[in-house]
Amino acid sequence: MPRYTPNFRSRFRFWFDSTLNKGPVAQIFWLGVFAIFIVLLAAVVVTVLQIDPDDRNIGFLEALWVSLMRTLDPGNLNGDLGWAFRFVMLLVTTVGLLIVSTLIGIINSGISQTLEDLRKGKTFVPAQNHILILGWSPMIFSLLKRLAAANRFRQKTYIVILADKDKIEMEDEINTKVKSFPNIVIVCRSGNQLDVSDLEMVNPHEARTILVLAPEEDLHDVQAMKTVMALVKSHERKTEKYHIVVEIRDKDNLDIIRMIGEDEIIPVVMEDLFSTMTVQSSLQSGLSEVYNEILDLNEFDLLYFRDPSFTHKTFSEILLHCKDGCPIGIRKPDGEIILNPDKTTQLAENDSLICLHHSHCLPTWEKEIQVEETRVSNKVSYTPKPQHTLILGWNSKSKGIIKELDSYFIKGSEILVVADVPSLEAQIEEISATLKNQKLSCISGNIRSKVLLESIRLERFDHLILLCYDHMDIQSADALTLITLLHLRHIVDKANHGFTVVSEILDIRNRNLAEVTKADDYIVSDHLIGMVMAQLAGNIELNKIFDDLLTPGGTELYLRPVEDYLTPGGPVSIRTMVESVSRKGQTFIGYRIDEWSDNAEKRYGIILNPDKNLQVEFSCKDKVILIDTIV
Repeated sequence: MPRYTPNFRSRFRFWFDSTLNKGPVAQIFWLGVFAIFIVLLAAVVVTVLQIDPDDRNIGFLEALWVSLMRTLDPGNLNGDLGWAFRFVMLLVTTVGLLIVSTLIGIINSGISQTLEDLRKGKTFVPAQNHILILGWSPMIFSLLKRLAAANRFRQKTYIVILADKDKIEMEDEINTKVKSFPNIVIVCRSGNQLDVSDLEMVNPHEARTILVLAPEEDLHDVQAMKTVMALVKSHERKTEKYHIVVEIRDKDNLDIIRMIGEDEIIPVVMEDLFSTMTVQSSLQSGLSEVYNEILDLNEFDLLYFRDPSFTHKTFSEILLHCKDGCPIGIRKPDGEIILNPDKTTQLAENDSLICLHHSHCLPTWEKEIQVEETRVSNKVSYTPKPQHTLILGWNSKSKGIIKELDSYFIKGSEILVVADVPSLEAQIEEISATLKNQKLSCISGNIRSKVLLESIRLERFDHLILLCYDHMDIQSADALTLITLLHLRHIVDKANHGFTVVSEILDIRNRNLAEVTKADDYIVSDHLIGMVMAQLAGNIELNKIFDDLLTPGGTELYLRPVEDYLTPGGPVSIRTMVESVSRKGQTFIGYRIDEWSDNAEKRYGIILNPDKNLQVEFSCKDKVILIDTIV
């Protein structure tokens, strides 16, 4: 069969169609070419045939002008004389009408397409030094609030969001749930974060920070890994290092993420972060609120700074003399972070002081100080003993929580799990084989059943952790949590039991309702992840501090009884408390007033970085908030 060879007409038509498909500019160009051709043809006919009705022996340029005017203004036909001239001008005018109407249609279509692209969020964002968020999840609102608070003192900050979601829907949700700041501009774009062309739309190479969120359905972090690869392995990537903070759901993927991004990526493992926070809070009532205060960028900052006044001073001297800040550690020139250093350690010339301070003022050296020696207590802290923990509910984070508890407790401890999920016994048996210090058992049942809760004998437990089910929607899971907490409160009040209750809440808006149940701590996972990612977006080195504080053993936050540090005797200065804590090798950062533990307006009694000259009268139930290193 002979091969078909396209002729010139076919090639020309294909070429012409291709140019028209390039958009309104190409279409207007060809329309202009056709209009010029018609005007030139009419001018040639009038000039060559000399059909001017006034016998003016019209020239080519004049004929060209007359033809052009007829093209643009049909009204000029009224004064024409001579049928030959009228006929030529009528043709020119008719073609002109077609050209003008087509031109209007093309322009209208182009404007409509541009508006549609704007509505869909498909236009390029020419921002520089902006914060880029890739993905969408329920925690984005908490993240945006913290990012806006952290950048509220900058002249102007762009926060750009790229997600596979309608632009209008994103903007409506953000406007409803996030308070606006005059110098913060939030820009939404619809697109696939795995598509390089969509990524280019949000100008990732000029972003100062890129935050990658994990979708709820992406349990194995496939999308997060692909997104990171699309950024750092792209041929179009920038030469400088990226600053990428990526949310990870499965900690088994940590090595893969680090291999892809090397030192350009800070992974935040939601499961580890939630587990550690839940366990630490269950052991120390009020600790979750301490973390909330530290991570809340509205009030406090973690600052690295150098000041000649502090150089060559011991850390114990710095703790006493530092005004408007609470030193917590030292950063060495090579990037090493030392939290709660030995109190005899001197701050070297090139060392930086790590300090918790109020956002509106910087720490300074205070010369005149006074310590009330008679109030410093030498009481020895308690010795650990086996603990008994009850876990109500079950989800993907339960395994991590149980393993985390095992690293804190001594042998002889016990955990009982009560939940209504398939194959609970098989999962418990698998986890039990990995535990060293605890005996693990389970009961299948409905955790909102008051009869079941009463049959468990709650008085034998030291700690209670209430978790939300994965298979339920957010509001239903929170509703089940609230009902269970109310039952627990009734049982506890009736029998006067004493144990700590830590509850998971999925929606931060339900926090106010949960407070009625008077649990000791509430962990809102999305809220927590949002605060940590916002902190890391501003300073990637804070990851070393969070790793240290949120890793079992080593350096951690603690709430200890005031009576361990102060002898009774009325009001005492905070500086005396700082000195007493320091003499035990610990670092003071604040205190908690037990009387205010249920008062949201008074920050649940959490006072961080207080004025060291402040005189406070503590009760026996109040706590000192400090950093300690357990060897």
